Amino acid sequence: MLTFCSTNLITERTKAIVLVTPPNPAVAILGQFCEMPHDCVFTMEYSVRSAWTAVHALTDSVPEPPDVKHTDRNPAVLFRAARGLLGG
Repeated sequence: MLTFCSTNLITERTKAIVLVTPPNPAVAILGQFCEMPHDCVFTMEYSVRSAWTAVHALTDSVPEPPDVKHTDRNPAVLFRAARGLLGG
């Protein structure tokens, strides 16, 4: 099973990426089966964001989902994470 789980983490060529709503969308791809830029697979937020993006793109009945916050290089966030990991 691990080989199937880890396939989402392998870097792919740009042409192989499936977006949430392909050009001329009639259907949408959701959850771990789609690619959303600057987001992390295997989280509940990723699945919800892909569904929210699909509903927005196909029906325009809901607002666009908020942008992904890039906290991976924020020193304050990294310090808090390190402090939590070290038990301090």
